[in-house]
Amino acid sequence: ETYIDLCIRYERTSELENLINTHGGQVVKEISSWGREEGGYSAISAIGLYMLGKDKIDCVTRLVGQLISCGTDEGLVDAIKLASLIGALDQSGGGALLQNVIDVVHQKHPGNQVPLVSIVK
Repeated sequence: ETYIDLCIRYERTSELENLINTHGGQVVKEISSWGREEGGYSAISAIGLYMLGKDKIDCVTRLVGQLISCGTDEGLVDAIKLASLIGALDQSGGGALLQNVIDVVHQKHPGNQVPLVSIVK
């Protein structure tokens, strides 16, 4: 078990939020591959979903920013998923965030009209 697992299990939301706020970039890099081999949601997506369920939209917005900064295709996939969910709760903020992610995808694959479906699959 990790500190993140314990925070979620015992609903220590403020400690998890503090971890994301203070060490988010490092956390994203360390756990970005967790859960991907099973074909389900990644650990990052699960953390984001958990925090959204606890009404921590600002925290998840920062997490999406950290995923964008990470720059990996997997991180961008998680950023798209989480930004879409944020958009369901905060249409204007989520829409701008999603546009941010899409802009990064287009910068990463310039001139290559990579359909988002191929990235998200």
